[in-house]
Amino acid sequence: MTMPRVLRLLAKRHRDLGRQKNKTACRIHALLLDLTHGGVSAQITVSRANAVLDTIDAPDAISRDRVEPGRELVADMTRHESLMKASKQRIKSAVAASGTTLTEIYGCGPICAAMIIGHTGNIERPVLADLHATLPQPVGRTIKEGRESPDHDRRGTDPAGLATRRYP
Repeated sequence: MTMPRVLRLLAKRHRDLGRQKNKTACRIHALLLDLTHGGVSAQITVSRANAVLDTIDAPDAISRDRVEPGRELVADMTRHESLMKASKQRIKSAVAASGTTLTEIYGCGPICAAMIIGHTGNIERPVLADLHATLPQPVGRTIKEGRESPDHDRRGTDPAGLATRRYP
């Protein structure tokens, strides 16, 4: 597989892991809203979710059955965070192996560089000979070939000469 394809797959996997982690965090927020008054007002982290779940008094079976999915969701969030760290390290090494200079741009890290290279491919500066080969070539007869173009005035720059030639 070529490097742009690899970087595109790695960036997509990282993005998908981030979305799964966000979805899990939203589920934890919704569950904590049901278990506590007002839920958690700040950004949810694993330690904050565990702290809130530890404070919940679960005297009956129904409360315990509500806290248990919360613990499972926190475990899922921990797993997503570790997978994202590993994914970021893979992307860092792949971007470094590609030899790109995109990461030298302020604000463009390895994830951003992987997305750009993955979607655009490897862009290199064209060699001058290749650039010259793509220039448009003249169409039709020219003066250099020894023939005159239809708009060429044989008599000079006299506008009347052009008029008599075009309309005899």
